Amino acid sequence: MKPSTKLLLSLAATVTLGSPLFAQQVLSPVQIALDDAEIVIVGEAPFLSGQVIVRFVGGVDMQAAGQMLDGDRYFVSEELVPALNMFLVQINDGTRVAKAITELSELEAVLYANPDGLNTSRDTLPNDPSYGTQWGHTKMQSAQAWDFGTGSGDFVISVVDGGCKIDHVDLVSNIYKNTAEINGTPGFDDDGNGYIDDKNGWNAYNNNGSIPNDGHGTHCNGIAGAAGNNSKGVAGVNWNTTLMPVAGSSGSTSTVTKAYNYVYAQKNLWINTGGSKGANVVVTSNSFGIDKGNCQTTYKAWNDLYNLMGTVGILSCGATANANWNIDQVSDTPTACASNFMVAVTNTTQSDVKNSGAAYGLNTIDLGAPGTSINSTYSNGGYTNLTGTSMATPQVAGAVAFLHSIASAELVTLRNSNPSQAALEIKAVILASVDPLTSLAGKTVSGGRLNLFKAAQAVSTWTNGGGGTGGTFAAYGTGLGGANIGTLASTSTPNIGTTMVLNASNFNGPTTLRMILSTSQASLSQFGGTVLVNFGAAAIDKLFGPTVGGAASTSIAIPLQPAIVGLTVYMQCGGSDPTQSQNIAMSHGLACTIGM
Repeated sequence: MKPSTKLLLSLAATVTLGSPLFAQQVLSPVQIALDDAEIVIVGEAPFLSGQVIVRFVGGVDMQAAGQMLDGDRYFVSEELVPALNMFLVQINDGTRVAKAITELSELEAVLYANPDGLNTSRDTLPNDPSYGTQWGHTKMQSAQAWDFGTGSGDFVISVVDGGCKIDHVDLVSNIYKNTAEINGTPGFDDDGNGYIDDKNGWNAYNNNGSIPNDGHGTHCNGIAGAAGNNSKGVAGVNWNTTLMPVAGSSGSTSTVTKAYNYVYAQKNLWINTGGSKGANVVVTSNSFGIDKGNCQTTYKAWNDLYNLMGTVGILSCGATANANWNIDQVSDTPTACASNFMVAVTNTTQSDVKNSGAAYGLNTIDLGAPGTSINSTYSNGGYTNLTGTSMATPQVAGAVAFLHSIASAELVTLRNSNPSQAALEIKAVILASVDPLTSLAGKTVSGGRLNLFKAAQAVSTWTNGGGGTGGTFAAYGTGLGGANIGTLASTSTPNIGTTMVLNASNFNGPTTLRMILSTSQASLSQFGGTVLVNFGAAAIDKLFGPTVGGAASTSIAIPLQPAIVGLTVYMQCGGSDPTQSQNIAMSHGLACTIGM
């Protein structure tokens, strides 16, 4: 699998000689794995030579990180994400990246070292540039959804891309405006957010507030949030919203980390100042990635960042590869990342089928959205049609912000107290309200295409599963013959996408407790006259036994899947007694008592 010298030189030329995708950043020459042994460490995608991304254990600053490394061979050149102790480390002596990663990973203070992988934009040039109707709104029933509202500037969409024409006539009214910096002193951090002159967003290529004009990014911003009802051009999913462009998609992973860190910093500041500073970012739109990049091993930093942003209530919508690949098998960054806060999107056509040039994956790709021949704003001040998963993704990102703007009172209460959980609820609503498509059945998590109207109906009437914000779970058990009376209770609201902690107490014998989450549409197995889950149909089964004294504790992750339809608990006491079980419908949460 050793590549030819010609291939290596060609890859280097692509990213160092000023191609449009990478013109914002001067990059080092690239490497790709030389053999199978290196593939295990760095993957198959190209990455920058001479540097790696390293995440250290907590409490390590830039100076301490440098002191832990061999100064003759490695140099900590930049702090990428302070909250994650993540740094860019330069390789001084020409050591290949794979070897450097192996060496650095062996240090006790290093959580992991990853290559600085190269990203590519995920749009496909259209075949018919005159195909200009916004057919996607018809499919998504946007007009009906807009009866609930037309968006709100209170909720920010951060389109992480190549930049944006921020003065485009159809975008300018919705572009983020940092008034403290606009009215402040040039060259000074007027709002104290750690970024100087970030008047409309951030340029992670050049580490400044100058947003470059970029066609791809302008197009994606328009899909999510072009102004509506203004007698100009097109309408975005949100007529009224706030678009915060962050340039930093094309190039290296380290640039992406800086882009994401800006988004996180803005939202974190907004929370900590009660909304007086920063920006209320609720979603990022990410139409770029690393083909076949493994987010679980080689590109862990991406997953960490999606989780980090998720802690402050930010979902991240990611465009999957523009190739007819099964991502479950070949992997992808970011759309195979394990973070619950990633919403992976593929491309559907006007005929409501998956685009033949778009990837899929039953376990990795969440849903489809219109992405073929999509008309939107462009960098020349006009409009054009583009095709790709790049175009599908801002449809979903726009939907996330739109749904926040029309959320029910209960969801607003949850968002105020737990923005992370509220974000997961928005994701669950979107996946549960898709229009099923044959071409996506068995090929995506939801099996369908975004429907804005159905999602709007669901989110505007959302309740916390009947349990309010203090949902509890308790099971009062009887064993065989009435023996081993005890209780089973959770310490937190048992919502989907969370981990339920279960505490057993007061059992007076060697009792085994079993908890089952049903992900099947029907509970088919019959035991003792009680309908339980079909154990062979995607049920999640958790067993644990109380210790001496009749007490024990365990936890079970409730997956973020809209197909979960029931929760079943039963207790076994020296034998199975499933007649003491009862199915409970579960949507977003529950408060229930199960027993005799």
